[in-house]
Amino acid sequence: MNIIKYPIGIQSFADIIENQYLYVDKTAYIHELVTTGKYYFLSRPRRFGKSLLLSTIESLYKGDKYLFEGLAISELDWNWDITYPVIHIDFNGENFNDENSLHKFLDDLLSKFEIKYKIEKRSKTFGFRFREIIQKAAEINGSKAVVLIDEYDKPILDAIGNVTLRESNRETLQAFYSVLKSMDGFIQFGMLTGVSKFSKVSIFSGLNNLNDISLNTRYNSICGITEEELLSYFSQGIEDIAKNLNESVEEVQSSLKLYYDGYHFSKNGEDVYNPFSLLSAFANKDFSDYWFATGTPTSLIRLIEQSNFPMPEMEHYQCSEDILTGSDIYLSDPIPLLFQSGYLTIKGYDKRFKLYTLGFPNKEVAEGFVNLLYKSFTKGSNKESLVKQFVMDVEQGHARDFMEKLQIFFSGIPYDLLRSAKEDTHRHQHGQLEVHYQNIMYVIFKLMGFHTHAEFKTANGRIDMMIETQRYIYLLEFKINSSAEIALHQIDEKDYSMPFKSDGRTIIKIGANFDTKSRKLTDFIITEN
Repeated sequence: MNIIKYPIGIQSFADIIENQYLYVDKTAYIHELVTTGKYYFLSRPRRFGKSLLLSTIESLYKGDKYLFEGLAISELDWNWDITYPVIHIDFNGENFNDENSLHKFLDDLLSKFEIKYKIEKRSKTFGFRFREIIQKAAEINGSKAVVLIDEYDKPILDAIGNVTLRESNRETLQAFYSVLKSMDGFIQFGMLTGVSKFSKVSIFSGLNNLNDISLNTRYNSICGITEEELLSYFSQGIEDIAKNLNESVEEVQSSLKLYYDGYHFSKNGEDVYNPFSLLSAFANKDFSDYWFATGTPTSLIRLIEQSNFPMPEMEHYQCSEDILTGSDIYLSDPIPLLFQSGYLTIKGYDKRFKLYTLGFPNKEVAEGFVNLLYKSFTKGSNKESLVKQFVMDVEQGHARDFMEKLQIFFSGIPYDLLRSAKEDTHRHQHGQLEVHYQNIMYVIFKLMGFHTHAEFKTANGRIDMMIETQRYIYLLEFKINSSAEIALHQIDEKDYSMPFKSDGRTIIKIGANFDTKSRKLTDFIITEN
């Protein structure tokens, strides 16, 4: 049996081919890109293959024909006799969280190209120097330059929490990238990749000639791994996992799909597996939260906390295409960044109203995200012990025991967290604090593994939360600075239990009240049907 080398973290196409790592052939997509257009932008989550894509394009334009032997593009029309100078700018691996980091990075980068093309370094703007490099590269080589920019938005994302630095980096990049349009006559091909497209703040104002293929069905699978590719390239890897875990091949395939599949990058695109998690699973012959464990940007967590967004809505959120393809740098809405970062994906499309439905792509992301929210909301308590106690009470219908434990849990939430939520309520609109408490409840029940609905719609209104177990249906209504009696009265008055009366399970109704002064769940009332 041949030992398969999985290219985990390897972003160089030449390295993968020359050292005989497994390569999933994406060169047919690349051929279509380079022969049908000139300027492209592609948004994909981190560790999804963007860097490898640009590296492959670089090798193609450099004329490294030997690297492409046996691949799809070797059978397609391409003139290998013409080579092009490639200017490849990669923002990966750098931290742009202080005022000098971006300037130092660009200065060092441009200096290397100036040395290569024998350009005298003078006191000039980054844009002017970039323009000179592109022109000189084309003149020396005798063919137009290819410009590839990887993770173009990282200097902005790294500075999200620092308004002054974020604006400074944005202005620097805007001037730098605008050079591409002015140098069109010297450029053969150009491509930018990143996580977000900050269209609302003029980053792309000088690049209106870019073709954004992020939601294009033709390129849905240009990064990531399809079901067909999984079965074609990874049959031995599947068998290795099955043998290691003492499971059947069918069981492993089912688990791979459950944990790592489910991404859609267009309204009609096929399922795509997360390549980093999939390769890691095959290399380790086991399942784990590989992609999620590589880190979630702290800026994203701050955004979620500050926005006080109703977390349950993420599982069925509907929005238009412009929300998915553009981000506001001031990040008042977390949805675009959650989608572009890979924590949400397209789950459906309403052709009539042109609305996308979003949700978690798979189990790895859903479980990882809920755990992340729990840590953020609680600042760390014994989750495992908590979940075990809650599960036993709810499964057995011990609603009072559960609510008493819930009172103790809320009394342990840090004061600063609830204070910030309370302040947020005064700054914005009434009901934000209720959303905050509801979010915490939602996270707890998701951790418990029950079928949880927040804002569950009935004919007479919306239940704050509905939880289903094998034997019970829980209907919960929350009030802020009111009373449990009023909360329970609302459940009865609006007859929220009506849709479930013929279900056969016991209906448990709970009215609860949170007090902002004491920062506690002060009282609750429970009734059963």
